Amino acid sequence: MPGWRGINCDERCPSQTYGPNCNQVCQCLNGGKCHPENGICQCPAGRHGDVCELTCPPDKYGPNCLHNCICKATEKCDLKTGECTCPKSAFGLSCEIKNCDSKESDCRQDCQCSIKKSCNQVTGKCQCKPGLRGPQCLQMCEFGNFGLDCKQKCRCANGEPCNPVDGTCLCLSGFTGILCDQVCAKGWYGPNCKLKCLVCNRNKTCHPQTGQCSCEAGLINYDCKGQCPSGYYGPLCQQACQCMHGASCNPSTGACQCLSGFYGALCQFRCPNNFYGANCQHRCKCFHNSPCNPVTGHCVCPKKLSGRFCEVSVINRLKLSFI
Repeated sequence: MPGWRGINCDERCPSQTYGPNCNQVCQCLNGGKCHPENGICQCPAGRHGDVCELTCPPDKYGPNCLHNCICKATEKCDLKTGECTCPKSAFGLSCEIKNCDSKESDCRQDCQCSIKKSCNQVTGKCQCKPGLRGPQCLQMCEFGNFGLDCKQKCRCANGEPCNPVDGTCLCLSGFTGILCDQVCAKGWYGPNCKLKCLVCNRNKTCHPQTGQCSCEAGLINYDCKGQCPSGYYGPLCQQACQCMHGASCNPSTGACQCLSGFYGALCQFRCPNNFYGANCQHRCKCFHNSPCNPVTGHCVCPKKLSGRFCEVSVINRLKLSFI
């Protein structure tokens, strides 16, 4: 089947190959990656085209050039990040804020603010535009705040960022909606759910963040029939088990299955005195407060005691032997 190789078709195609038995060579350029099944190129930020041969036009940026630059028409944005490249005469998210003209002495001499005529004429205190803060309005709002003096809180779901000027939510991969509180609809993924999933095998859905075909937790491989390898669990088996002292974890939930002699959510604790077995559920049966093996429960007798449960006094036994 396309995208896999090996006797049991359980090995994913290595990088730069695709198709049945991985016998096709990817044609993607400029760091583009091809899909292991059909060879379609997934272009990096700043590139687009069938084989990622084209550079984003001036008004686009990001992977496959899907995002629009917000810079003023006369300025350029970074083809990878979308960050505006402002001249010395302007600043701001979209280079929309002009600096004071050095020839205008009233701004330069009277106001210490970064924007012309933006200071209070009585106190000289800078009156920052939305999205800016600080004594001279040179700092952007802290993450999670926006608006005048950065006093308003972002309302975006899942802790996602908002535009520091107007509070518009900037949805991360896998979410959409005004507040970024809606998961991508079936068949779509990526930032603001703008990317269309490739067809997954057996009607499986693709992951709304990565676009990978989603198996149920604990399963892997093209048909989602293989179990996670030892030490891993969850969707796509990407999460590492945290269990300690040789314990295994459930491939679906990651819950630790402790060996005898240990307990705790991560099997991090040894059994306390007088307890033994799996999850330390059994109480020792030893006499005279003698300890027991935390794994097997066998009594560990001190020198003066003997017997299966340390119930026999060695001294008394010696006395009886002379009678």
